[in-house]
Amino acid sequence: MFLIFFIIVICVFIPLVFIIYSKFYANEDYSKYDYNYIPGCNVKIYKKAPSTQSDSEKNEKSSPFKELLKGKSQEELINLVNEIKEKAAAGDLMSINILIYMYLEGVENVIEVDEAEAMRYMRLGADKGDAMLAYSYATRLVKEEDDVTKPDFIKYMKIAADGGHDEAQVYMYYILSEKEDSGKKAAFYLGEACKAGNEEAINIIREALKIKGMTEEEIEKTLSQFHKQQKKELKSSWKPDLTNEQIEDFVNELKEKASRGEIQAMIWLGDIYIEGQEGIPKDENQALKYWKMAADLGNTDMAFQAGLLIGRIKEDYATAFKYIKIGADAGNKDAMYTFYKFLSNGWGCNANPYEAYQYLRKAAEAGQADALQEIRKFQ
Repeated sequence: MFLIFFIIVICVFIPLVFIIYSKFYANEDYSKYDYNYIPGCNVKIYKKAPSTQSDSEKNEKSSPFKELLKGKSQEELINLVNEIKEKAAAGDLMSINILIYMYLEGVENVIEVDEAEAMRYMRLGADKGDAMLAYSYATRLVKEEDDVTKPDFIKYMKIAADGGHDEAQVYMYYILSEKEDSGKKAAFYLGEACKAGNEEAINIIREALKIKGMTEEEIEKTLSQFHKQQKKELKSSWKPDLTNEQIEDFVNELKEKASRGEIQAMIWLGDIYIEGQEGIPKDENQALKYWKMAADLGNTDMAFQAGLLIGRIKEDYATAFKYIKIGADAGNKDAMYTFYKFLSNGWGCNANPYEAYQYLRKAAEAGQADALQEIRKFQ
């Protein structure tokens, strides 16, 4: 009797369970997720483990360093690779990044694809405190779900988080939130990721505040505290609630001040002409004239704005390159990202992906949104 029951279970019940599971549940890969809890709130949430996709599976992203290899003979390529290796051995982060891409993608007849060697260079850069490489190295260590608890993963994720990598900061929040004595540090990382605009961090905090009984208005007010440093606007501070005649008088007054070398008057005139006002038609050439005047007197933000206009309306990319570089070298994060684009594409200059990457990194480190998205292609 027991034997008959056992056969029925094996032949009927187990296949039935498998069919039901396949139909309703098997489409979702639950191994991607780790269950975690928001500190102080008994709410279970999902956390995706780091991607373990191969580089060829990640949208087939092409290395921006391939420009370095174009048109070179095999001998020139060998010499170039040896030169880059020497610089990498001396700790040059740009050379380390180039070698990582070379080993991930290969260089025909010179370097074979070798992920282990690429990871060796990632670790070298990470050990020097490079946040992007630390994050890339940590995520590549994850082959199975339990790997996220291993010391090396935590060590390099922490380097990335401490270096300002917002996704790494979210991971450190999850790691530390599991430890009883690390709640404050976990909250710190979560807050830093939120300040950087990380959507996952924002949603975690939003959910926690909902559970605490806050209204939507109170939640938005609390979240706004993380965004005090908003993107700097280049609009003028005056409010043109004037009649046409008054606006014309105001513009004439600004022109007189600009002729005497007052930079703020030049900036305001550019602001007025770039958009136009009642009684003052839009005139990009006039906006360029005054912003360029301010730039030539040393205003680096206006150098960037002038460079953009020179490129767009004059199509003089060599001059645009010159002015945008002034803004980039002064630390303007939007200028740094734009200068990266110029150097990458050879607009008004010889393409230089090696130098371009330096400006991309600086822009990303300054929190420039497009740069943060672009630099993920290098991970």
